[in-house]
Amino acid sequence: MIISKAEHTGNYRIALTYVKSNIEYATDAMTEDSGLGKYPTPVGMLAEALSACALVTACMGAKKHGLKTEGYHAEVEEIMVDDPTDTVTSMTIRFHFGKDVPTDMRKRLEAYTLHGCTVGNSITAEKHFIYEYDL
Repeated sequence: MIISKAEHTGNYRIALTYVKSNIEYATDAMTEDSGLGKYPTPVGMLAEALSACALVTACMGAKKHGLKTEGYHAEVEEIMVDDPTDTVTSMTIRFHFGKDVPTDMRKRLEAYTLHGCTVGNSITAEKHFIYEYDL
């Protein structure tokens, strides 16, 4: 069964289609690499996938403990790449959770992001997660 399709449409843009819903999105190469730069790069999408997976995992854990998770969000701040090996070496993501999260629950939320996310568990790059309880 096909999950998604990718097609080069020119100028190093890749049109992606999620087959189940027929939703389309795209990636671009960086402008430094002659790309258009309008859409995220595939490397950027890797970091976005990590942030989304870690965030949804934290939200699932928080819900189990009766916490409201509306407004929780994450921001990809930095992606480091080793140019000679074309390898992502580290990603920095800042998570924003509620002020009302009890102190003892904060470590649990952080553990969900670090250890409960399939994407994160599959990536060997260093993960720098920053947590703020400011919502």
